[in-house]
Amino acid sequence: MTYTTDDLGVGFDLFVHGIWEAHLVRLLPYLHLDGKVAIDVGANVGAYTLRLSDAVGASGSVIAMEPDPQTNAWLRRNVDQNGCINVSVVQAAAGSAPAVAAFANDLVNRGNHRIVGEHDPHDRTVEVVTVDSLTEGLPADSVGFIKIDVQGFELEVVKGMLDTLRQNPGCIVQLELNAHDDGRTSELVALLQAIGWGGFEVLPKRLIPMQSPASYEWPLFTPLLWSDCDLLLSSDVDGLREMLDRALTEVLGVSAVTESRVPKS
Repeated sequence: MTYTTDDLGVGFDLFVHGIWEAHLVRLLPYLHLDGKVAIDVGANVGAYTLRLSDAVGASGSVIAMEPDPQTNAWLRRNVDQNGCINVSVVQAAAGSAPAVAAFANDLVNRGNHRIVGEHDPHDRTVEVVTVDSLTEGLPADSVGFIKIDVQGFELEVVKGMLDTLRQNPGCIVQLELNAHDDGRTSELVALLQAIGWGGFEVLPKRLIPMQSPASYEWPLFTPLLWSDCDLLLSSDVDGLREMLDRALTEVLGVSAVTESRVPKS
């Protein structure tokens, strides 16, 4: 797999561990994605994209979105080198409406590139499209999984995929609650709950039911207070819980769900 070893994010983990976000990607085979369309928003070099390609199988497809030109080139190389003929690569960011946006590069952590509100002379610009525009015309219930990791732009991405969620109520959404979101984490959670989506914070050895929006307000919510806060969401929370319980039980041999962020002693 092609990546750069001077990247202290995805590249470092791939170099040291050979895998990125193991506690999440190990769940993919349990999510019943065979034959589905999966969308990787913020694909980076393709650590998720390649695994999603396997998960959806020959009868499914993957749309991988990565706006940064250099990272997109590595993504395309990894897709080609791994023979992932069911993957389409899009060089664009996802948002709430078509646009051209300022894009800040992080030279230390390439996974930390992100759209910014104010344009700096050193920033580049990237095209922004909606997920809804990419799924327009697809059959209902064909989209099975959407992963979103966009360094604080998650709320805008979700606003631009509401039609997709309505047309695909069985879709599972994975997204990261991010420290770069300018305090809009609670707004994102409130929007998801308002349209009937719920789920779990996924930690390495346990699941935590998604909390009320107020629980994610700043400064109460910060990823520094606990480990990664990644959400897996569905309109069928009970069905999602069954899948995740089985996954964590079989993979780790642990009882997966707890009501608290504080592990039991």
